[in-house]
Amino acid sequence: MNYKILRFVELLKESMEIDDEIIKDLTNDLSDELDIEFTIDKGYLSKESLKKGIWGDMGQLFKQPTTPTDKKCYKVSINLRECKIEDYSEKNADYPIFESTKVFKILNVLSEINQRVGDCYIQLSGYRISFFVCSDEEIQNDETGLYKLYTEIKTKIDNLKSDFGYNTTVKIEDDKIIIKSDGDSYTDRKLNLALRGIQILDKYKMIKKTPFIIPGSYSRETIFNTIELK
Repeated sequence: MNYKILRFVELLKESMEIDDEIIKDLTNDLSDELDIEFTIDKGYLSKESLKKGIWGDMGQLFKQPTTPTDKKCYKVSINLRECKIEDYSEKNADYPIFESTKVFKILNVLSEINQRVGDCYIQLSGYRISFFVCSDEEIQNDETGLYKLYTEIKTKIDNLKSDFGYNTTVKIEDDKIIIKSDGDSYTDRKLNLALRGIQILDKYKMIKKTPFIIPGSYSRETIFNTIELK
C-alpha cells in the first residue's frame, strides 16, 4: 500500500484530535495522487446504532457520543460525479453502472485500508462512496445525558410515519433540546405519545411556546417545545 494512504488512515484511526492542517495537507496529497476528490467529517459512530438504523445529526455520525459502544470516527466521502467519472445510467442516480477503472481503483484502496486497520465500514449510495474509519480510543460519554436524551427523542420522532413526525424537527442548541413542530399537525397528545417511554421530567423541564401570529397574516403557526436541565 502506498505510504501516504497508510499514514493518512493511521492518523485518522489514532485520534480525533489530529491537527486539521495535517489532515488537510494529506487530503490534498491523496486527492492529487489518486486523482479523486473527497471530503472528511469527524464524529461518533456506534455499531449498535447501525444495526438499529438510528440516524445521527451528521448522517450516520453523531456530533457527540451517545452510548458506551460509540467510537470516534472519520467519514471519508467520495462523490464520483465530482471525480468526473462517467457511467451508463445518468438518468438513474440511485443505480449507476460504471466501467471506469478509477472506481475499481478506489474500491481496491478502501479494501486495503480495511485489511490493514480493521474496524471500518463502507456505504454505497448512488454516486457516493462513504468510508468510515473508527478509532480504538475509549469514549467519555456526556455526563449530563442531555445529548443522549436528544438522540432518543430525535430517533423516535424521525421514525414516526405521520404528518406530525414529518413536520417536526429536533435540534440541540445551547444545552437545550428544541422540538419544532408545524402547528397544523401538532397536538400535545401527539407529542406525549411520541415521547412515551423516555424519562424526561426527573431531571429536565419542558417548556412549550407558541409564537404570536398577527391575525390575517399568511404566517403558519409553529410550536416550540424546549427541554433543559431543571
